[in-house]
Amino acid sequence: MYEEDREGISGLRVMEGEDLRQGNRVRKQQLQQKDWIDQQIQLKAEMDRVAKQNQDMYEAQEAHLHDLLTKAQEEEESKRKTMMKAMMDENLALAKTKKDQEKYLAYRNLQGDKYDLTSADEDPFLNEHFSTTKNSLGDHRYKPYHFKGLKDEHVAKIKREQELQIKEAELKKKQQQEEERLWAIQAEHLRRLQIKQDRLLKKNNRTMQEAALAHQLDQNKENKLRWKDPYGDRS
Repeated sequence: MYEEDREGISGLRVMEGEDLRQGNRVRKQQLQQKDWIDQQIQLKAEMDRVAKQNQDMYEAQEAHLHDLLTKAQEEEESKRKTMMKAMMDENLALAKTKKDQEKYLAYRNLQGDKYDLTSADEDPFLNEHFSTTKNSLGDHRYKPYHFKGLKDEHVAKIKREQELQIKEAELKKKQQQEEERLWAIQAEHLRRLQIKQDRLLKKNNRTMQEAALAHQLDQNKENKLRWKDPYGDRS
């Protein structure tokens, strides 16, 4: 019972234990609980919104990365295909070049074989015709010779070259002989100088030996005189 509810000693308006403000308190608690629930609902809604926003951003980023990866893979695949095509084209070009070269070599070998066969059948030198086996010393001789088939001016030119070669060889031989003669003269001069030096050295050695021998003889004479009269006059 509250003091303000008393009107007198015997007044009784409120029973002991009775709560006249229970309704207000309950209502206030209900309002507080409703406000708390509303806050929780708003907080959950905000959290859901933020989570959805983050999820959307993550999905957008994943989609962007997927697009970038897809484009990179497509570019890589395109470059690889371009490179493979270029390599195939180059290999085909090399194969064609090799085939053309082999074809050309085969054709050239075939032409060479045909030429060899034709030459073996028709060439006068290979068949040793009389017109190509003439000796340079006379038309009536047909002995094989390395001048066969050549014209007179060619033979004359070869002979002139041979004569020049012979003269050049003789000149070289004379020059070599002259060089050898000069070397021999110089060697003889050096030999004579060496002999003179040896003789002079021997003469000097002999003179020194004679002087040393004479000095030794004088020393021996002096020693003999000294020991014969050790206390004599030494002036």
